[in-house]
Amino acid sequence: MQTHIFTNSTINTPKGILVIAALLLFFGCSPAPDDATQADKSSGQSIRISFQPYFQGKAVQCGQTLSMHNEEWQISELAMFLHQFSLNNLYPVILDDNDWQSQQLVLMRSPSNCQQLMSNLSLSGVIDMGDLPVGSEKSNGGLLNEVLNADASKPFTLSFKIGVPFELNHQNPLLQASPLNDSSMFWAWRNGHKFIRWDMQSKQGNSWSFHLGSVGCESAAMVRAPKQACAQPNVIPVEVVLPPSSIQAIGFRSSDHSDLNDDQIHISLKLHLDKVLHQTIPSQESTCMFSGIDNDSCKGLVNNLYKEDVFE
Repeated sequence: MQTHIFTNSTINTPKGILVIAALLLFFGCSPAPDDATQADKSSGQSIRISFQPYFQGKAVQCGQTLSMHNEEWQISELAMFLHQFSLNNLYPVILDDNDWQSQQLVLMRSPSNCQQLMSNLSLSGVIDMGDLPVGSEKSNGGLLNEVLNADASKPFTLSFKIGVPFELNHQNPLLQASPLNDSSMFWAWRNGHKFIRWDMQSKQGNSWSFHLGSVGCESAAMVRAPKQACAQPNVIPVEVVLPPSSIQAIGFRSSDHSDLNDDQIHISLKLHLDKVLHQTIPSQESTCMFSGIDNDSCKGLVNNLYKEDVFE
């Protein structure tokens, strides 16, 4: 039996890997650990960030077909890992612990099959204000005022990274907590997790996929983690200049911020799928199961992630 890891490469799979694969299927949908906790909101400002896929300027609804190059496509899977969130490159975001996120990263998954329980398009946590006292002018209250007064001359920025940090990417998947215990987003210990998984089928019978992850990873076997960073980590940094309309303070009631724990900064982001596909015609030939940056399809898609303002 052969297991396809990338489009252009196959490996012979020993029986041990089959056992691991079976265990991955068993553990892949396990719930968050019992000690899952919410980030301490007494030491920072509550925040929620939501994502909405867009295509050609319109929000994508579950089950919707996408018209491209005389074909009608449906999304069967759209998911990605994101981490290292920060506001204005000054205020890091500490995420809550739940089924979809840990304090270090979050798994976003679109409800493309219309099963809302199997989807997640938002994250929650707190903005780390450092050692500043809660409610001080330069702490939560000052940040909320910046949100309320944000405009084109004083824009907010949100930065984050697509992917999984190296120190988490190659750990034993059977021992990982949510969301890294999802077997559908895992390749093998050597290569780690799929940072992006986007699969589509057309009504005409064609298929297309974009699976982004680290390549050029060296280890003694596919079931062994590398000791050094991969040659092509493919962790993509993102910085979004937030339009004033995309950021607001919810529950904001008074100028003295007397009950800050009820105030929440809410950021709404658009994910422009058509910009990811810029100059790419979906087909089996343009599928990218990430064989490397030298693959023309993969190279174009990754360049789009860097250059096409995919997030807004």
